[in-house]
Amino acid sequence: MRIKTIVILSLLIIIYLIYGVYLSQTQLYITDPVLNTRMDYKYYDYKGITHAHSENGIGSGSIESITRDAKRAGLDYLIITDVNPYKEPKTYEGYKDRTMLIQGGKYSYMDSKLLYYPDESYRLLFKDLVQAQTFFTDMISQENPDAFLVLTSPSKKANSWLERSSIGLSGIEVINLRRLWRESWETNKWQFLLSLLIYPFHSDYSMIRLYNPPTKDLEIWDKMNLQNKTVGFLGNDISASSKLFGSSYTIRFPSYFSSFKFASNHVLIPSELTGVFHKDKNKILQALREGSFYMCFDVLGDPKGFYAEMHDGRKAYPMGSSIPLSPKLKLNVHLPKTLKGKYSIQILKNGQVITETNQLQSSFKIHLPGIYRVQVRVKSVLPFPDHDQWLDWIYTNTFHVN
Repeated sequence: MRIKTIVILSLLIIIYLIYGVYLSQTQLYITDPVLNTRMDYKYYDYKGITHAHSENGIGSGSIESITRDAKRAGLDYLIITDVNPYKEPKTYEGYKDRTMLIQGGKYSYMDSKLLYYPDESYRLLFKDLVQAQTFFTDMISQENPDAFLVLTSPSKKANSWLERSSIGLSGIEVINLRRLWRESWETNKWQFLLSLLIYPFHSDYSMIRLYNPPTKDLEIWDKMNLQNKTVGFLGNDISASSKLFGSSYTIRFPSYFSSFKFASNHVLIPSELTGVFHKDKNKILQALREGSFYMCFDVLGDPKGFYAEMHDGRKAYPMGSSIPLSPKLKLNVHLPKTLKGKYSIQILKNGQVITETNQLQSSFKIHLPGIYRVQVRVKSVLPFPDHDQWLDWIYTNTFHVN
């Protein structure tokens, strides 16, 4: 009986290793990096992470190790948002191996969590929770162009105050990867465990299996934009520390590097960063505050060359703009020339898909006022036990046509 058990276990291990070799050969990319030889893009595209934790808070990695992973993932900027820093932390801002490192903070507000990105005039100087709560209440209750507050996980019941007062809120995390992966564990533990087994061989595929579109958060975002301009963010919320089966034992899943290369926020700006930290930091933060960026699942392919803008025949308007309706107003969408396979561009008005196309370069006539945004979906070939699926690749921020 014991020999039989050993044989069965040995056979299972061999099957697992063979399956792992099969997975390691799987290519998920829907863009061809070989074709990406010309830098003839209309905008400068800088990708980065706006929500990450270090060992100074709830994270497991040092600033140095996180920065190394950011460089490996090709990030241009990284904002560290450790939890409730009530005293001035030791500054680590600056360029680190070509990655711009910026300090922010994640704060408790009632039963919610707010990301705060301070400028140079106000540096994380809250003495305690009471002072922080008072400050954020004032910021949220009134319009403040200098405030930069982002709400995480807006669909949580704890955020019911959104319906009463959110005029001073800069944006919300339309996508929070940490919460979505936690929900995947709660809804289907067997699928989650299978993804854990896949992770050592193909971390990208493992994490794709755990992702489900945040339908409720997208609905909240569209509804909020009908009232006030609200910028949408993709939050990695990465700490590289997950409790296993609810115990105190933690595993580094997913790793910082896996999360960084999985998805990010891509800022599109007309001028190049200079290499001077304070100027570049202000440029990135301003673009994020204004919504001049798109959210992308880089794991599926390099989006460089993508952009969406509105044009009235004389002037181009980037994402996040408020635009007067005019007879010649059009929404132009360009996909990278390196794209291969099947893809679809969806144009949404007030949260509803109004048209769809599969052209690399598309132009849509705008006849009516409303809140417009773009989604790009791609058909990805997934290995066994899954099959070919349409997956979300890009979400743009909104255009407000008045």
